[in-house]
Amino acid sequence: MCALRLQSRLRSTLLLAGSIARLAPVVGSASLHTMHVGEWGRGQPRRVRSRSAVGIARAQASSGAPPPVSNLAVEPPTSDDMRVLQERQLGHRVSNVVGVGARCRHGFSQAFAFDPVDRPLSSGRKSRLESGLFRLACPLLVKAIDEWEAEGAVKRINEELGEPRNAHLARALNEAHAGHAVARHEIVGARLGAVEREARAAGAEQEKVVQTVLASGIAGQTRSKLDIKCVHAQLADHLCRSSTNGLGADLLRRLEERGVATRGDESCCAQCSLHVPEAEARRTWWCVPSRCRSPFPPSPLPPDERDTPRASPLCWQVRAE
Repeated sequence: MCALRLQSRLRSTLLLAGSIARLAPVVGSASLHTMHVGEWGRGQPRRVRSRSAVGIARAQASSGAPPPVSNLAVEPPTSDDMRVLQERQLGHRVSNVVGVGARCRHGFSQAFAFDPVDRPLSSGRKSRLESGLFRLACPLLVKAIDEWEAEGAVKRINEELGEPRNAHLARALNEAHAGHAVARHEIVGARLGAVEREARAAGAEQEKVVQTVLASGIAGQTRSKLDIKCVHAQLADHLCRSSTNGLGADLLRRLEERGVATRGDESCCAQCSLHVPEAEARRTWWCVPSRCRSPFPPSPLPPDERDTPRASPLCWQVRAE
């Protein structure tokens, strides 16, 4: 067994504050305010509520259900976390990481959170606001889910969600979508007003797109649709929101029934450990990330930032020698 030798550091009890404070994007001519510590707890300043947030609250109130909560549970990434993500788990640079979620038995992050406010409209995107929020990073989980999905897992899960006997799973999915939407609002934070002002200035279509994204569920999915896009997205949400995605928990259980060590096995840590040379790790256990599941285009790491040349990031393949 190998373990990441994490340096001693004081963890903030207020999640994300350090990471988000480092972000200071600008929307139009209005500077987007970073999220302050007080916004996560007591002493919280007045929030700007979007029309989508009001709609979510009204829908919950009319259903008699308690208002959704995010249960967001990510912490600021350390420099080692970022190195592991870029050099070992993804294989390319990644920006806008504001937090890492649950960790495996070896201490490596299994999923991480993006800041959804990233690029200007001029980049060709439909909206300044990105629907993607969390991403699965653990190579072992990604490999196992890829294999499961190749067997038709998504189709079977969606069929199950439509069956009356699985009403509890459908309810869990709806609750996860609602919590995910709240998490998106929390990470956007005080910048929400500037995002909406920019959208209104761009026209009615842009404003509609932004409100749709704000209200959307996991992976930007329309919350009225009773199906999932992929298993990866459900698990990433589960691992970044205090393990409160009921469907995600059920999917993890099924992976374990398939023989997957969902918190890591004896050899998978070779890929993520910065103390194991990449050439050696490739001979032990290696999953090469090649189909980019990031909502943002990858920037390949230059050769001098890697131990050895790595495969082209165009398709997923597994190497175990």
